[in-house]
Amino acid sequence: MRQLQGGPDPGGRWVDGVAQELELLPPGGLDPGTGGQVRPFTAIDPTVARRTAQQAARPRGG
Repeated sequence: MRQLQGGPDPGGRWVDGVAQELELLPPGGLDPGTGGQVRPFTAIDPTVARRTAQQAARPRGG
């Protein structure tokens, strides 16, 4: 997951992952204005955005 989403290096500096390099996720790590929570997902590619919306609309649970 770290290679995909990125993470801090041993010095505490953020290193982007593959998803940022492919522009599937915005660059950078945690949004400091959210109290340490992960920023909301933002798809740059319209196909990824549409598929994400479809998955989010699916009913959950068993």
